[in-house]
Amino acid sequence: WFAGPDKQWGFKDQKVFDAVNAASKVTDPAARTAAYQKANEAIAEYAPGVPISSSPPAIAFAKNVNPPKVSPLTQENFAEVSFK
Repeated sequence: WFAGPDKQWGFKDQKVFDAVNAASKVTDPAARTAAYQKANEAIAEYAPGVPISSSPPAIAFAKNVNPPKVSPLTQENFAEVSFK
């Protein structure tokens, strides 16, 4: 994420890409942390917060349905659904 353009999200900002890529090349742990903090500041201009968790999705099925496995990322595979 944020290392280069992504067609899926349409995000393009060379300042952010440069900061992330520069940080990824730093080998000293303390300097690397500082470099990623700088990159985070550039990213925060676009994304003030990024969720690290979310509540489970609210999905309901009729009694005669075998539901899919519920995903914490709401990426259920509805091909798994069948009738009982």
